[in-house]
Amino acid sequence: MTLLLDCGNTRCKITRQLPDGGLAPVNAIALDAADFISRLEAQLDGSPEKRQAYFASVAGAEINSAIEASLMSAGYSITRVRTEAEALGVRIAYPLPHQLGVDRFLALLAAHQKRQSTLIVSVGSALTVDVLDADGQHHGGMITATETIIKAAMENRFANFRGLSGNAHGFSDNTADALASGARYMVLGIIEKAWRDASRLLNEPNLPLLMTGGDAEALLPHLPDNVACQPALVLEGLALWARHLESA
Repeated sequence: MTLLLDCGNTRCKITRQLPDGGLAPVNAIALDAADFISRLEAQLDGSPEKRQAYFASVAGAEINSAIEASLMSAGYSITRVRTEAEALGVRIAYPLPHQLGVDRFLALLAAHQKRQSTLIVSVGSALTVDVLDADGQHHGGMITATETIIKAAMENRFANFRGLSGNAHGFSDNTADALASGARYMVLGIIEKAWRDASRLLNEPNLPLLMTGGDAEALLPHLPDNVACQPALVLEGLALWARHLESA
């Protein structure tokens, strides 16, 4: 089995590619955890003789070096995955492909397996949006704040909002809930506006919306029932890319 690691801005997600092509259960470790390295190394035990790891990361150099050191110490051969201009039928819109986060690149690879136009929305440390047509052409995207970032920015700017813990449920009768609801509606508004514009861009009134990321499921009750959710989309793309590299 091949080890797959997707390291974001706040968590490192780890899984193994099973012989049938599927993925083992995903383990996520917070990057700021005091025992991060020991928890990571616990995931490296009991591996088969051939130890191959595919590593995709948008984290900083220090954490990347620590992860790679742990992998090498455990006897893994490491392939660091980076964004390519074109791969598996997907063509990246960025003229400088390396500027596109490798997580978004891998999500595009996984989404293209359905061979249909898609708006991909990832809700993690940041909110990212990407437009992909059925032929594999990436039409660009956007990056913005999540609910957590929006609330933190408001608390940092206004003293009366500090230390509040509210729930998002629409029109609210107290400040804590009003702040949480405003952040939720901002994120939903961005998604809905991007969805409308992408549908016009691709001339597809029923453009599929694919949600991913650790916080995506919280938004599903506020979106149409036909919205798809694949929380491990980046790891699915990493598995595809790993198989491609191994067969090359």
